[in-house]
Amino acid sequence: MEKKNKVEKVKALRETTDLYLRDIRKYTPLSREEEASTLNAAREGDEKALHHLVTANLRFVVRVAGEYTGRGLSLSDLIAEGNVGLMRATKTFDPTRGHKFITYAVWWIRQAILSALNRQTHPVAFPVNQLDDRDIISKTSGAMAQKLERMPNIDEIADVTEFSPRRVRRALATSQAAVSFDKPVYDDGVRQFADIFPDDAPEPDELVHTAHLHDLLRESLAELPEREAEIINRYFGLNIDDSESLEQVGKRFHISRERVRQLKDRALSRLRQHMDLEESSAA
Repeated sequence: MEKKNKVEKVKALRETTDLYLRDIRKYTPLSREEEASTLNAAREGDEKALHHLVTANLRFVVRVAGEYTGRGLSLSDLIAEGNVGLMRATKTFDPTRGHKFITYAVWWIRQAILSALNRQTHPVAFPVNQLDDRDIISKTSGAMAQKLERMPNIDEIADVTEFSPRRVRRALATSQAAVSFDKPVYDDGVRQFADIFPDDAPEPDELVHTAHLHDLLRESLAELPEREAEIINRYFGLNIDDSESLEQVGKRFHISRERVRQLKDRALSRLRQHMDLEESSAA
């Protein structure tokens, strides 16, 4: 009976989420001109304009939420938390800088989701001061991204916050999570998140946090033997147009598929050790 009730709950949750996803498809992203006029109206207290602004960006909340499925919260809970972040962004966004609203809002969406996940999965995992650093860096980076019209790097954030680069990396480590656009939406794995929207659906803007992780990854790759670094780059599609299969990489280096797999696994182990060392030695 208990198992049956659980299955029924999962089915009900799936149906509810499906309805929500289908419903938000009718809301299309705003053009730059529409966004500007809607923002102005919303700032003047027009509740209808505020609702229009929020609903036009709900698909971006779903995209960000989908990156964190399988980590302790259902997709519907992740979306709900992301919507809270989206609403916060509408109250603090500065349209006079001339940037897209979602570039700024996605920071608040992600922060709300990460905070919820941290409460769910790491209630005492990180020191309070480290979480405080993360919040400071998050807000600072968002403001810098608008001002610089690009993503700030770790050194630039360190200069503004007066934190050491290692301290910045350590703080960012509290919110790191593996991102896969092809992870199942539901815990039973019946569907992939990439199936929710068509291929030509607009992507959210690049996130500052991703840039930081790329910085750390590049530094770690530089510590690998040249061949192992090249295998990682090609297998995961880093710095190239398309990723390559084990067979394709093997042909390139004139080695077997199994040997490529062994080298890849060894390289990944070294990468993890190096990145963990960088984060644990941060001060």
